[in-house]
Amino acid sequence: MAITIILTIFILVGIKMLKDNPRTYSRFDKRMEDKKAQMELEEEINAAKNKQRVLIPIKREVEIMPFYGKRPLSKIEQVLYFRLLEALPDHVILAQVQLSRFLGVKKGFNVMEWNNRINRMSADYVICRKDFSIIAIIELDDASHNSESRIANDLKKDQAIKDSGLKIIRWHVNNMPDIEKIQSTIKQENN
Repeated sequence: MAITIILTIFILVGIKMLKDNPRTYSRFDKRMEDKKAQMELEEEINAAKNKQRVLIPIKREVEIMPFYGKRPLSKIEQVLYFRLLEALPDHVILAQVQLSRFLGVKKGFNVMEWNNRINRMSADYVICRKDFSIIAIIELDDASHNSESRIANDLKKDQAIKDSGLKIIRWHVNNMPDIEKIQSTIKQENN
């Protein structure tokens, strides 16, 4: 407290001495004005720099990616999708869902390793209750599922789904179910 009082007195005496000596006061005043002008100039420069950053985009080369939008379901998949909607109005029907969105890895296992095993695999349809708990997974098979690699992939997908405790239903495009068959199958799986 005493130091604060002494410093205040010292500053007041210094200011009084400066004011009494016009030559000293004017130099002091000039330096303060210069310092203030310099600070204002720096603020203007910084503001201008900030405006430049906003107004002038950073130029960089952007690779144009060769993608185009397409329908997520083929025509035959759309037919079954709309049948499912009609047959199961009190359910949630999801289409083309990545397995990793509804299959979790149990504790004690390497999550990344096991998720990599189902990477790029999707279910054609996921049938859910209104609370999004899963009743069954539906796969719609066509002639492409007859190749050796596709059969192996389907077996792997089926095993992952069954081992999780979920049920998988496979229907072939040549034998697609009608509305009654869909309802009875889902009712059976829901029990």
